[in-house]
Amino acid sequence: MMDTSQRVPARVLAGAVALACLAHAIIWSLAPLLFLGNLHTDTVEATSWATHWDWGYFKHPPLVVWLFKLVVGLPGSRMLKFLLLSQATVLASAALIWLTVRIYASQWAAAFGALVYVASPPATFFATQVNHNSLSIPFGAAILFLGLRYFEKRRTADILALGVIAGLALLTKYQTAFFLMTLAVLALVVARFRWVWTDPRGYVGAALALAVFAPHLWWDYQHGWRTLLYASADRPLRTIGDFGYSLNELLDGVLMCLVGPLLAWLVVGRPRPALVSDAVSRLGWLLIATPIAIMVALGFASGQILRQGWLIPLMPGVAVGVALVFARAAEGITVSPRAIAARAAGVSGALAVAFALFLLGRAAMGHPVAAYSLDGRDFTGQVQSLWRARSGGAPIPCLLTPNRSFALATMLYLDPIPSGGDLDPLPDAAAAMAACRGGGLVLSPDGFALNEKLDASTLDRATVSVRPWPAIGAGSWTFRLYFLPAAP
Repeated sequence: MMDTSQRVPARVLAGAVALACLAHAIIWSLAPLLFLGNLHTDTVEATSWATHWDWGYFKHPPLVVWLFKLVVGLPGSRMLKFLLLSQATVLASAALIWLTVRIYASQWAAAFGALVYVASPPATFFATQVNHNSLSIPFGAAILFLGLRYFEKRRTADILALGVIAGLALLTKYQTAFFLMTLAVLALVVARFRWVWTDPRGYVGAALALAVFAPHLWWDYQHGWRTLLYASADRPLRTIGDFGYSLNELLDGVLMCLVGPLLAWLVVGRPRPALVSDAVSRLGWLLIATPIAIMVALGFASGQILRQGWLIPLMPGVAVGVALVFARAAEGITVSPRAIAARAAGVSGALAVAFALFLLGRAAMGHPVAAYSLDGRDFTGQVQSLWRARSGGAPIPCLLTPNRSFALATMLYLDPIPSGGDLDPLPDAAAAMAACRGGGLVLSPDGFALNEKLDASTLDRATVSVRPWPAIGAGSWTFRLYFLPAAP
């Protein structure tokens, strides 16, 4: 049989992979609407910040919230718009991974790299968590593409574009700096890249990145380094148990990174592994290991508990690296592009079904996952009905909660979005409530200490019970609603 890699035009394979990625994006934009009652905590939290433009928000840099503010202003379902936004970043990331692999290897290796990413949890399950992790992925992929092409081609346009993209990446999530650090490591350990240290254009690119990032840095300084402190000291590592938990989270993250390569290998017909030790494969191993090693080292050095989610933004390095490590094996792929596209789309659909079955199974057993299954539409309808009965139909001006995990589900459906605030820690609750001078609501799930304090007050109150969506099983959530009067 003639080697498929020799007889398929590049445009045919590229078209097949593009079709597979498009099918994936459609499936993961539309299918979740059938079984999600809510979007993840991070999504609704960032939506609650999207009431104004600023250079920083509570615990993150601003670019994701800016995107949310733009998306919220468009017509249509917010849940659908956020899922479409997430999958648009998946398509951009897959294209950048393809382009990066093509610097060093064949179209077949590039196709494998793109499929590794599209089949991975960050492009499927975790892509429904439309947050700073998932939306930083294309920026990490762009940093790798522009940086490596600059190393190889020495083009001024690449380093200037890298500077701008690096600044925007840092405005998305600080963790994208791990890819910039990876480029620095490559420029030290790969002999043919060391020229960059003596090239003044690299420092011009760094100055561009700093110029783009500087307004947020100034904002953070004015706010007591709020977001930088959150990024570096959110969950301190204090005990041996914390250390063990970190190692378990790291293992979970590594296993997550292996899902995409395994499924992509099955999609392309299980080609025989052909591990070699050449410059391309060694670069691949560096791209896989270096960002993860930097993450682990900086995490422990800053005394932080490691989390599986920290590896989500690092997936472009894994996808590109795996494709380069197995570039020789990819030349042995004999599956037709049409079959690859069909199989990849089938995998995307199967993963969506698996996600739905997991959530529906948890609900059927009476343990629904609040961050996905709480029926936000019903919740919002009940809250709005109670508010309108007391306000004459005016929109809710202010919404406070001691629980941002699922009490903010209403943010996907309230229009306009009310100003919001966090009532945790409890001693700050009075000041936060006083800031709602136009009146508003406190939404507090049953069991919170704040409820005892508010029950003893003279505030009007009501109780709301919310079922999962779809309505399966006996699980439900109960919320206390406290009505804050407008200041005289």
